[in-house]
Amino acid sequence: MVKKKEILLLVILFTIVLATFPLSIVKITDNKSKEVSEDHQVEALKTSEWNPGFNYTIIDNYPYSWIEINETGTNITSNFNVLDDGSAGISFSEQGWNFTFYGTEYDTINVSTNGFMSFSGQGYLGENNPHHIPQDCTQGSMEFHNDSVFLLHCDINLNPSLTNGGGSVFYEFKGAAPNRYLVIEYFQVNNYSTGGNLGELIGNFEVIFYENGDIKFQYKLVRELKWWTGAPDGFPVVGLDHGDLINYSNYTDNWNNKFTGDVEELAVYFRLNKNYTMDTNADYNWYDITRDGVHMKDLSNEDDDYDNITFKGQGWNFTFYDTEYEQISVSSNGWMSFPDQGETYEWADDIPSNMPENQDCVSLLCTDIDLDEGGDIYYYFGGSNPNRYLIIEYYRAYEWDSWDLIGDFEVIFYESGNIKFQYKLATDIAYDLTPIIGLDHGDLSYYNNYSATFPLTSKAIKFTIEAGAEDHVDFVASPPFPPSGGDDDDDDDGEVAIPGYDLFLILLAPLLAVIVIAKKFRKNNN
Repeated sequence: MVKKKEILLLVILFTIVLATFPLSIVKITDNKSKEVSEDHQVEALKTSEWNPGFNYTIIDNYPYSWIEINETGTNITSNFNVLDDGSAGISFSEQGWNFTFYGTEYDTINVSTNGFMSFSGQGYLGENNPHHIPQDCTQGSMEFHNDSVFLLHCDINLNPSLTNGGGSVFYEFKGAAPNRYLVIEYFQVNNYSTGGNLGELIGNFEVIFYENGDIKFQYKLVRELKWWTGAPDGFPVVGLDHGDLINYSNYTDNWNNKFTGDVEELAVYFRLNKNYTMDTNADYNWYDITRDGVHMKDLSNEDDDYDNITFKGQGWNFTFYDTEYEQISVSSNGWMSFPDQGETYEWADDIPSNMPENQDCVSLLCTDIDLDEGGDIYYYFGGSNPNRYLIIEYYRAYEWDSWDLIGDFEVIFYESGNIKFQYKLATDIAYDLTPIIGLDHGDLSYYNNYSATFPLTSKAIKFTIEAGAEDHVDFVASPPFPPSGGDDDDDDDGEVAIPGYDLFLILLAPLLAVIVIAKKFRKNNN
């Protein structure tokens, strides 16, 4: 007969199994997914925390794709006040959208017969005398350079009643929100004739204004221009000008250096250099990736060091300030660098700065962190195209010198280009290196700087560059797993190690108990 002490022993053994089983078994997965929506309609903060910075990047020899509108578009030739040195307006607002140029939103664009457009409408819009870019629009006759687009500024004559004049100008709105655009085409236009110089065909060229602020010039055919009044260096003026001698994009010199004859099938793209808008009260949703993410083990045991994380291996790259990057360098001191041009193992400079460390840097909580004293870094890739994301978490990080706990903080890089900082807890820093929080392009123009008041608790900051993006995170953390979670094997592959020895003992214990009880039972019955 089985005695009470054997029963008690069996109960104790199974109690131990049940108590320790959740701590030793392989992680459990949950098929449910938690989708976290983000609020993208964030108004730009018109404060010192947001530096707009307005300019364009010129992309030469952009893919050429002519949009012919001479049969489908509206002919505005008859709308010009005069066909030689005249102008006419086109309304964006009637189409339900406005165009933002150098930081100002315009509902109308004024088209000159002489190959340029003015948003401000200031000055003489029939100007046939091209001037170099840039100009000071406050200086008398240069008013027409105030927020103007010079597609091919030269002396064009659309009046067929004048010697060899002729040609037309068409426009057409296309696309649907948020991808609408306006095409303006100069169709078979002639240059002005005077003093024995016969007006001749210039050709066909067009400009496209995209709703996102980008601009594209296309030249189907531009013949070598033999004459026009006052043209500098014998070439047309091509580019953009804000009229302040600071913000402009001049393509005239490129044209001058590259073309000595006819120009055919050329496209030049002006990409708006956008800055992030910073929402300092974004929705907070903490994602604990210490059990599911890749443990950056080597970096987590160092003071003043860095390691790289590759986007390309996940099938996507991250675009930051209009540059596409395949990897990001993660510093042990709470910040990241995309180009890794400076001393990434130490600290970034105060924002803004043009120091090498601040070239395209992300300062989550840049200060003197000592991970050798305490703390770990994890990262996790998730989502699916086009909503992939990367989470980088600093877990229980300690500061140098005082060796006090700072806390837990993380950054989320969305495939859209948007970025989110989250602070589960970030305590006041005793060390004299004030934490730096924000983004920096490193050119003193494009940056976001956040002045924090510590401690930061359940705090989120969202940096938005693509307002319409559907950013979301479908991450669900696995159940608790010892000792603190994450990847504790040696291959750094992000898979959670199975504590085989503990598991062996746990499974062996009840088996031995059953064997002991069975032997007792058989002996007593014999």
